[in-house]
Amino acid sequence: MLSTRGDLLPSAYRNELAKLEDDVPPLPVAAISNVIREELGAPPEELFATFDSEPMGSASIGQVHAARLFDGRAVVVKVRKPGVAE
Repeated sequence: MLSTRGDLLPSAYRNELAKLEDDVPPLPVAAISNVIREELGAPPEELFATFDSEPMGSASIGQVHAARLFDGRAVVVKVRKPGVAE
């Protein structure tokens, strides 16, 4: 929200904050699958009964995918994008 407040912050700060807004183009599912494999020790197809390759949403630090557990429960998987921690 601060990225839109010219009355509170100089443009240099607003420009940097604007990079944290949503509506960021999603990463390819292969990149997200790699993160899941690295973090959880197995690819999504082994961890979930289904894993939607089309994200529900994408932002600067992560994206969200719908999935289904093997017991049939619907879940949402939030994945931090590669390089964000650095």
